[in-house]
Amino acid sequence: MSSRISPSSKYRAYRSQADSLGQIFTPACFADRLIANIGETLSRKPQVLDLGAGRGALTAAAFRARPLARAQLVEIDPERINELASIGLARVEVLEADVLTLETSELLNPSLILSNPPFGHRRLCKEIAGDLAMCGLEIPSSGGWVRTDAAFVAKAWSLARNGTTVGFITASPMMTDPGFRSFRSHLLPRLRGAVATRLPSAAFPGVEVSAFALTGQRAASRRRGIVLQSVDYQGEVDREVEVSIADAIESLDINYHLALRNLGMPTGRIASTLGSIGCVVQRGSRSQAQYRDLGLAAFHTSSFTTPHTNVTLKGARAGYNVASAGDILLSRVGTRCLDRHARVVKGAGLFTDCVYRLAAPERYRSQVWKTLSSGFGVEWRLANALGSCAKYLTVDALLGMPVDIRK
Repeated sequence: MSSRISPSSKYRAYRSQADSLGQIFTPACFADRLIANIGETLSRKPQVLDLGAGRGALTAAAFRARPLARAQLVEIDPERINELASIGLARVEVLEADVLTLETSELLNPSLILSNPPFGHRRLCKEIAGDLAMCGLEIPSSGGWVRTDAAFVAKAWSLARNGTTVGFITASPMMTDPGFRSFRSHLLPRLRGAVATRLPSAAFPGVEVSAFALTGQRAASRRRGIVLQSVDYQGEVDREVEVSIADAIESLDINYHLALRNLGMPTGRIASTLGSIGCVVQRGSRSQAQYRDLGLAAFHTSSFTTPHTNVTLKGARAGYNVASAGDILLSRVGTRCLDRHARVVKGAGLFTDCVYRLAAPERYRSQVWKTLSSGFGVEWRLANALGSCAKYLTVDALLGMPVDIRK
């Protein structure tokens, strides 16, 4: 599971075996939250299937909730096999296999399917195509590659039957991006008791991701709404709302829906977000004081002389994050200047770590600027800023801002 990973990540150098396999291990508090959200659909003696089990955190949470549970854990990493076998001793069977090419005849009939899939991309092979055809899900592909976490969910959904409970932890695209709208429109109407939980951006040690947990029980159909929630770093629910299936198909992000409600805007009016249209947000390399010590000039929050303006930059240096013509600079922190932004029309220069550089695809630059400069764009940033005294805006909140890409 991962945040906004581009196809180029397929070719990067890996720091470890876990890194090469895209493994991000689940802290116990978030595994417990996922199991707690399953609630009454979890039987007294569930047969658990954990796909891509990693260190077994999800299965361990299921065992804590249901001591009589039994489990099959599928994991490709040989370093994890002995570790997984110790979770439940006689109650656990560990299969060393690739989930996406697994021979399903080896599997018992699960009543609960769990997965925190790895991040990255996989070639659209015949096995993945077969799972997609069997379960009816549609996931976007690019040049014959698909998101690995989406392929894992398709595998799990192909194994689930009516009455099977499922619990996934995935990166945000499946939950929020317009490209996965068809995916959500097939999945959500067939998921009884569905709960979508936004996890904190630093929920996983050593990496910052935008991740969600999604739970529910597969059913022929459903009519009730879907619960959206967010949790703190202990896995405790801090906000919760219920939305219709139609609204959930647009996005499963509670921040998105609460902000639109606060601004009086109907869900679905603007389905695209800055993130979904390919915008990239980058923070400055140094603080203002550090740049001064280096004798370098950099654009800072004090450089925003008006709420929105055009600027010319100079003084770009190799080895530092640089903004250039076409980029938009926004205040990252500061209660009095979060509504301010500037468009770079000429030159290139440095910017401090109190400023974000937003790079939008050229075809959308005018629409992005128009949205940021609108009353809605200002109010969105103010409504999504965190902190009590010194307000600040996260990358995740900014990329989640709805944008009207119509000309």
